[in-house]
Amino acid sequence: MTISWVQVPYWFQENPFNPMFTSFPETLRKYGLQADVRTIGELYHCMSRGLVSSLGDLFDTGKLLIVKGKRDIAPYTLAFFNYFLGVETEGARTLDEAIRQSVSFNTWLEAFREQAEKSQWDFDESELVERFLDDVLRSSSVEEIARKLSGEDIFANDDPNQEDLGGGVGGRSPFADALADYRNLDIDEILRRMEQVAKQQKGPHSGGSHWIGTDGISPYGHSGRGLGGVRIGGAGRGKSARKVLGDPEYYPVMLDKVLTDDTIDVALASLKKIADSTVEFKLDIEKTIEEGVKRAGVFIPYLKPITEDRVQVMLFIDNGGYSMRPYAKTVTSLFLKMRRRFTHDLKIFFFHNSIYDRVYRDEFRRDPAPLVRIMKEDAAHRVFIVGDADMAPHELLARYGAIEPREECELPSIEYLRKIAERFPRTVWLNPIPPRSWPFTTADYVMRVTKMFHLTPHGIAQSIEYMNRKASER
Repeated sequence: MTISWVQVPYWFQENPFNPMFTSFPETLRKYGLQADVRTIGELYHCMSRGLVSSLGDLFDTGKLLIVKGKRDIAPYTLAFFNYFLGVETEGARTLDEAIRQSVSFNTWLEAFREQAEKSQWDFDESELVERFLDDVLRSSSVEEIARKLSGEDIFANDDPNQEDLGGGVGGRSPFADALADYRNLDIDEILRRMEQVAKQQKGPHSGGSHWIGTDGISPYGHSGRGLGGVRIGGAGRGKSARKVLGDPEYYPVMLDKVLTDDTIDVALASLKKIADSTVEFKLDIEKTIEEGVKRAGVFIPYLKPITEDRVQVMLFIDNGGYSMRPYAKTVTSLFLKMRRRFTHDLKIFFFHNSIYDRVYRDEFRRDPAPLVRIMKEDAAHRVFIVGDADMAPHELLARYGAIEPREECELPSIEYLRKIAERFPRTVWLNPIPPRSWPFTTADYVMRVTKMFHLTPHGIAQSIEYMNRKASER
């Protein structure tokens, strides 16, 4: 039996917004751990990438960012439980005892007994603590950690007939840390308001509270934080929608949103447009004979072009960093679909941060493929390199700069990228980080040797246009 953590929001009741993690570094320092405002920024970054979907995920993510060694594990656990669960360890002989004395545990225990219809004496104390932690850490961190807003207040202050002026995609949302509760609103009222908004909407929107879009706290759209609303398109996030509509007319596909499972088919349509610039000819026997008879036996060979689809694609994916893992899976899925549908020749390789004298044939990076052999492949290959281009400059520019010792080599990585671009003229780099952030990474150096596009359906379409243009120039 699972008791929702919504029933025992101890720290949430005490601190409705907190705001979020503001005093978390202070708690960590109280337990002897190093933490500052950068820790908060890193946690927000992980949450914005969809890497945190439960309080347990938050615990694990925080441990990766904060714990530097085995000695830090216990202090980190105590600090986390103190901050998020209100567990005070002072005066307690054990952690279990501290948990049993906490308000959060006793609130949970009361709800647990009511649902189980049993007394707490029917369970061992240590078993109850384990059940409590299991329920809490598996619960949705979005609902417990987010700033909670009233859906009624949002509706009361919102004009359903406002004009769509665009500009609703990109940038940090003012509601990035918020949660809106529409469960007390009549669902028919929400549907009527949605129809009014749909009449005014002209394009995609993200991160707001008014339009039909993604993210944000709007009651209609998908992948947002609006409880008790209407999901339109996309996959469920919090499983709280009261109505689900699949009509694509309601929801404009966001071509500039980073590639996800929801937009793979849109990107696939772009990949289908890869043109084959290799033109070969064969003897047109029928025309040669026909014209030869007309010339009284003087046969002049006539040739006709071979128009076969023989596109060859190489895909290099950065799957070494924590931030790239979600994209690696999606991109691999996209190109495998491409191979199944369009019978292209596809070779997939993996690397970590940047490309040196080898890449790997398997995602665990155990089966090396020397770059010198890859460079002998047909120059007509289309080459897609997928990565965030966000690394230490020396990893890209210095000799022996690889982050992994086994990949250290005398030639800087930037030179290998240059060699790939020279050997395969139709090479592009697809980057999941928004272009506005590229100047703050090493992307600028990469763009000096190869063309870079945003990893979105629109960016992939632009990369295909670029490749086809390069093919026509040959």
